[in-house]
Amino acid sequence: MQSADLRRRNRSKKAQTTSEFVPVFMFFLLVIFFPMLDLLAMAALYGCGMILNAEQTREASLVANRGSTGAAESTAVSNADGARQTRVKNVQEVWASQGLGHFFKIKTPIVDPVITITTDGAGANADQYVHVKTTITGDPFLTIPFPVRVPGLNDPMTFTYTQERLIEQ
Repeated sequence: MQSADLRRRNRSKKAQTTSEFVPVFMFFLLVIFFPMLDLLAMAALYGCGMILNAEQTREASLVANRGSTGAAESTAVSNADGARQTRVKNVQEVWASQGLGHFFKIKTPIVDPVITITTDGAGANADQYVHVKTTITGDPFLTIPFPVRVPGLNDPMTFTYTQERLIEQ
């Protein structure tokens, strides 16, 4: 008789431990694990956006910006700007459809990059720099039902990148 009572007590302690573990585990999943998973996905999205901006800046710097003198120079510069914008847009489209951007929930369309040209120095040998500003917006990996809107957890997050590079001649 006593051994049956002891077994019953041992079972009830094990059952109690299991019944306490389940709510704690659910709390852990909802409050710690899934938000951390979302934040890691946002960090990866940030890194992929940096790669996109670096590629766009590289492509924009490959288009020569110099023409001859006078009116022909302004025409050459405007043609270079059109070619530069096209090359940068192509990089962006490939990135969003086939590259790293394909794996993340990127809101489309991605905002067109802003490209500006600055000159350092004077004269014919002045250095020219291209500045590319890229903005992307990504949805969270998992939407977590928090009562407050938190970017990256239950609200889209926007990243803006700016990079400059010397225009190759």
